[in-house]
Amino acid sequence: MLVAIGGAEWLRGGGGWWAYGTVAVAGLLLIWTLRSPARRWVDSGLAGATLLVAAALLRTVTGTATLTCCWSAAREERLDRASRQLSQELGAAVSDARDLA
Repeated sequence: MLVAIGGAEWLRGGGGWWAYGTVAVAGLLLIWTLRSPARRWVDSGLAGATLLVAAALLRTVTGTATLTCCWSAAREERLDRASRQLSQELGAAVSDARDLA
C-alpha cells in the first residue's frame, strides 16, 4: 500500500524524491517480509510484487531523468538506432526480392 501511495504521489507531483523514497520503503518492506517467518504463502508473493513495482518505478524515474537532462542526445541516439534497423530490414527485403526475381 505504501508503495502504491508513493508511486501515485510521484506521478501527481513529479518530485523525484517520492520515487526514491518509495523504492527505499519497498526495499525495507521486502527485507522485513523475507526476514520474518512466512505466515502464509501470500506474504512472499506480495513481497515479490512490491519488488517488481519498485523496480518499474525506479526504471521509469531513471528514464524520465535521462530524457529531462539529455533529450537531444537521447533523441539522436534513438533516431540513429531506428535508422540502422530500417536500413537492415530494407536490405533484407531487397535481397529477398532479388532472390524471388
